[in-house]
Amino acid sequence: MTQITKDSFGQPHVAVRTPVATGSVHLYGATVSGWTPAKHEPVLWVSSKSIFDGQTPIRGGVPICAPWFGAHATDPDAPAHGLVRVEPWTLDHSGISEEETLLGLGLEMPGLTYTYGVMLGHTLKMVLEITNTGDAERRVEAALHTYLAVSDAREVTVTGLENAAYLDKAGGSPAGSPAVAATGEPIRFTAETDRVYVDTDDDVVLHDPGLNRRITVAKDGGRSTVVWNPWVAKSARMKDFGDDEWTGMCCIESAAVGDDAWTLAPGAAATLTAHVSVETAG
Repeated sequence: MTQITKDSFGQPHVAVRTPVATGSVHLYGATVSGWTPAKHEPVLWVSSKSIFDGQTPIRGGVPICAPWFGAHATDPDAPAHGLVRVEPWTLDHSGISEEETLLGLGLEMPGLTYTYGVMLGHTLKMVLEITNTGDAERRVEAALHTYLAVSDAREVTVTGLENAAYLDKAGGSPAGSPAVAATGEPIRFTAETDRVYVDTDDDVVLHDPGLNRRITVAKDGGRSTVVWNPWVAKSARMKDFGDDEWTGMCCIESAAVGDDAWTLAPGAAATLTAHVSVETAG
């Protein structure tokens, strides 16, 4: 039986500990704040500077970005990456089998209802459904902002996006600008990286020789993939991110953003799924 308990900061979460996997999901923002399958090192990264106060987005794990991604299009005072990651969710149902722990969470906001299934086992599966409960059409963006733990960001490579064009947000490409052409090469981190790969539903693989493993991120329901590492200067500017922590993480985010955003008629719903798996390399 899964139960809501308090973490060391007094914040409500569900801690998972089975022979298959350990992990946790915080009700604040429905953030998956840990997942470690048996016989592996932790797969998700959380900053040592993350602020667990029930008011600040958790820096790490898998926050949910919705119903917009990045800055709000018309309101500069609105929280970045939407409202749902700064709201308390409810745990609506749960269950445990031999293979995984299932958590079902929910959130109702004006005009939109969110349901979220998180399955923690040998793999991590997240299913976010957004329903338009209003009486007018709504444009909705969503992303499962997955922070992955790595041995050294300068030594890893990311494959699966070689044939996808991208918006270079770190290089100055504003939303809606022409995309950078596909490079045909794996991604290597050599500077601040903030890219929105467009029109792609291919699986993405993180190759980490330092930890001798491969992490695969597969998605369904969205055709955007965001790849992010803040590098040196941006890390130093963020109060909830250690100055030197950028070497230990990168983000591979399953998303439906920008031109790939959903347009939901009244009563319509859309679903974004991310599936994370890890295996020993070689």
